[in-house]
Amino acid sequence: MTGSFNPSPQVFGDSENTVWEIFLNALNQSDGDALNHEVDSFNYAENLAASRVLVDLWSTNIRLSYQFDPNLMTDFLSRWESILGIIPDINQSDNQRRQVVATKISNYGKAPIQQVVTDLLRAALGEVFVEIINSDYTVANMFIPGGAVIPGGATLMDGDWSSTTAYIAILVEQPIDMEDDDFYRIVGNIDSLLEDVLPAWTNFNWVRMSEDFGAGFYLDTEHNLDNQYFDV
Repeated sequence: MTGSFNPSPQVFGDSENTVWEIFLNALNQSDGDALNHEVDSFNYAENLAASRVLVDLWSTNIRLSYQFDPNLMTDFLSRWESILGIIPDINQSDNQRRQVVATKISNYGKAPIQQVVTDLLRAALGEVFVEIINSDYTVANMFIPGGAVIPGGATLMDGDWSSTTAYIAILVEQPIDMEDDDFYRIVGNIDSLLEDVLPAWTNFNWVRMSEDFGAGFYLDTEHNLDNQYFDV
C-alpha cells in the first residue's frame, strides 16, 4: 500500500520492494548518512510523503499510456475510433472494438495486399464478412517516369504517367437473426475502413450473393437492384 502515517496508516500483506518503497529508499539514500531516517523521524515522514506523490504521478502516467495501446485503451477508445474513421457497431463489445482499432493501426505502413484487407474486414465486420471475391491488384499499363517497385505491391514501368483502376468486390451476408438496420450499419462502415488503406487507383464496393444463379435480371428478387452479386 502506501506505508504508515495518516491518511493511509494501514499496510496489508507482506509485500517487499513495492513502488512506494523503491521511491522512499531512493529518497532516503539521496539524503546521505547525516540525517535520521528512522520510521518515527521527520525525514522519513517527509520522504514518505514525497514518495506517495511520485507513486501517484507514476501510476497516472501508466494509466495514460494504456490509452495509446489498442489492447488496453478504455476512455480513449471512442476517440481513437474517430481518429481512424471507425464507426463501431452498437452490438460490439469493448474488446471487439479494441481489436478493430488494433487491426487498423497495424495496417499502417503495410502494402494493401489482399490478406491485409481481409484481416481488417474480418475484424470489423465479424460474421457479416464472407470473402473478397474480386481483387484484381494487377495494375495493367501503369507507368511513371523512371519506374518504381512497391514492396508487396506493383512494379511500375518507366514511361509517361498512366494507369488503370483495380476493383475489389467484398462479399457479405446478412445473418438470419440480424435486422436490416443492423446489417446496413455494419456494412456502411466499410468505406471509412478502407478509404485510407487502399491506393487511389483501387475502387471497392460490397455485394451479397444472389439467391438465383447465373447472370440475368430477376424480377421480384429481394435486393436484386441494389447490392446483389450474380455469378457469371
